[in-house]
Amino acid sequence: LMAPTSRAWRRFVTAECRDRVQRAGYDGCLVDSTGLGIYSPSQRFTGIPVNPRTGSRYTQRQYRRAQAGLADAIRAASPRLVHVFNNVSNDYRYWRDPVRSRPLALGRPAVQMEDFLRGASSEVALPDKEKWLRSVRVVRDLEAHNVAGVFTTKLWVSHTAAQAARWQAYAMASFLLGANGNSYFAFTRSRDRAGATGRNAPYSMPNRIGRPEGRMIKMGSGAYKRTFTRGMALVNPRATTVRVRLPSAMRDLSGATVKSVRLGPRTGE
Repeated sequence: LMAPTSRAWRRFVTAECRDRVQRAGYDGCLVDSTGLGIYSPSQRFTGIPVNPRTGSRYTQRQYRRAQAGLADAIRAASPRLVHVFNNVSNDYRYWRDPVRSRPLALGRPAVQMEDFLRGASSEVALPDKEKWLRSVRVVRDLEAHNVAGVFTTKLWVSHTAAQAARWQAYAMASFLLGANGNSYFAFTRSRDRAGATGRNAPYSMPNRIGRPEGRMIKMGSGAYKRTFTRGMALVNPRATTVRVRLPSAMRDLSGATVKSVRLGPRTGE
């Protein structure tokens, strides 16, 4: 595994990015695996990288510091390119882990949260309210610090069409509760071209919803809403069903015109 302090490695990554940009006409690169994922038990690596300066395995804090230096070096070498660093991971790593990813994210111009609301191979069940709220807070936190956020929700396990629709509606509405124009969202239900392009996704992002008119609001029912100039995002993160009356007739994700919305447990609209 890489030694992020290696000058040779930093030159290689910088050259690789520049080459891809030149060949394909892109304006920058996604720099993958610049977080602390190697310390996750689910990754099943055979070992931890060794710090060449000490001859011992990197501690998480040492590796985080080295990853920050790697990101800074890549930015300094190509300051005119756009770099998105995949270093957030998930809500636990960002907020609660003893060695959090938040310092890595807030020091970069753009970052990816690869596991927004769920891991790619997690069970299909939706998260509890606490995990949901922590995830939305990541969107809001990055926005507040002027960091562009790229959020992906991956459903890369066996599932039904109904489960895909429920997950996408929930994740998309949750994203809209926190995004203020400096964030990007993708839902992918398969690890192939159809999943990468969203061709097999049940819905499209409502790109005519307009600008947010304020922050998300918790309603008396326990559901959350956010009003936009041309629409509304609603999420019920609780385990009970609620009904929300709309201020006027609106179209839901299925295209039906409704005056109220029934939100089942852990659903979004």
